Formats: sequence, structure tokens, C-alpha cells
Amino acid sequence: MKVGLVRHFSVVDITKALWMTSSEFNSWVEYYDQCDIKSDEFIEKIYWDLCYSSDQPRSVKTAELIFKDKIITTNLLREIHIKAILQTKFKLHRSFWLILGRVGWLLNHSTQESKQDTILRAKRVIDEIELNDNSNILVVTHGAFMTVLSKELKRRGYIGDNFLRPLNGKVYLFERDF
Repeated sequence: MKVGLVRHFSVVDITKALWMTSSEFNSWVEYYDQCDIKSDEFIEKIYWDLCYSSDQPRSVKTAELIFKDKIITTNLLREIHIKAILQTKFKLHRSFWLILGRVGWLLNHSTQESKQDTILRAKRVIDEIELNDNSNILVVTHGAFMTVLSKELKRRGYIGDNFLRPLNGKVYLFERDF
């Protein structure tokens, strides 16, 4: 069985402001979730039997561009939700807010999705994928969630690509013999 993980194509974010208060950051996250993608990015041509995609617009659009058959969309493949971990009118750089949010997730901060819930989502989606024995399955999702998925695939005996921060539109291949 082969599983290809793909991070959605690059997002077209026209936001000019990089310094934000906590509420501005939370608004930016909502805006980013609705942004369009660059649809001209190259992706490897591999035959896939089936495609699963996050139900977030940037992933669905990416999946539609690279897979020409029916796509199974699911909220299990959504990005790990992020929001400001503290409320302040003091402006911090957007990159700092993003780092704080991911550290908050790692430490199970109450403002973030729990790490346990994220891992459970990854397990559930891989359980579903594995019902398609010996198929080539394409999974279109998001960067942070891809790292959780890849760890779960490897825990289950898949051999595959290593990455710290997955590139947009690149296929990371994982294989396992049943």
C-alpha cells in the first residue's frame, strides 16, 4: 500500500500587516482559512486510486487540480487549529503568534486543539485509509497536521519520507506491505 501526503498548494495571502494584536491575529487565521491558492504549482505525476482531502478550501482546490476523480473530503484532515494563546492589544509579529500557537499546542494550552485530539484524528483517518487494502491513496492536507500523520504512519510500520516542514505541493510517499 502506498500513501502520498501532500500539503496544499501555496496560499495567496495579500495581508500587508505583519504586526498584530491577538484579536487581529485570530481574524487573520479566519481570513487565511478562506484564501485562494496558487494553482500553477507542479506536482509529481503518480497514479492514485483514491484521494482524501481536508474539507478546508485550500486543500479541496489542490486536490481537484491533482486528482480528476471523486475526492473524499473530511474534517479529520483539517489543519491543527491555531489561535492567539493570550489576549493583548500589544502587537506581535505574525510569525511569533504562529510559533506561540504551535508551542501552545505542544504544551496542551487550553486555547489550542489538544494534542491528544489531533493524534486521535490522525489515527481515525489512517484507519479509514487502510480499509482500502493495497491501494495507492493520495491525502491532501496541511503542514502541521502532515507531521502528525507521518508519525502515525511510521508508528504503523510505513516507510517514508522525512520532513520538518513539508513543502507545498510536494508528494511525501509512505509505503507498507500488508
